[in-house]
Amino acid sequence: MSVNEIGVTTQEQEQGVRQINDAVSQLDLVTQQNTVLVEESSSVADGLRDQAQHLVSLMSVFQVNTSRPSGEANPTVTTQPLGIALQSRKIA
Repeated sequence: MSVNEIGVTTQEQEQGVRQINDAVSQLDLVTQQNTVLVEESSSVADGLRDQAQHLVSLMSVFQVNTSRPSGEANPTVTTQPLGIALQSRKIA
C-alpha cells in the first residue's frame, strides 16, 4: 500500500466519521425535542384530567331519571338549586 493510498483511505474514514458524528448529533437533537413534547403532552393531559373532574363535579347537580314513563320520549332531568349544589361541593 502506497502513501497515496493511505492518504485517500484516511480521508474516506474521516468523512465517514464526520457523517456518523452528524447523524448522532441529529438523533440527540430529535431526542431532546421529543422529551420536551412528552413533558408538554403530560402537562396537558394532567390539565385535561383536572378539567374533566371539575366538569363531572359541576354536572353532578343534575339527576337523570332513565326510566321512561309511557308516552315520554326522553329521560327527565331534575336539578337541585344551584346554590345548594355549590355549597355542598364547596365550589362557591
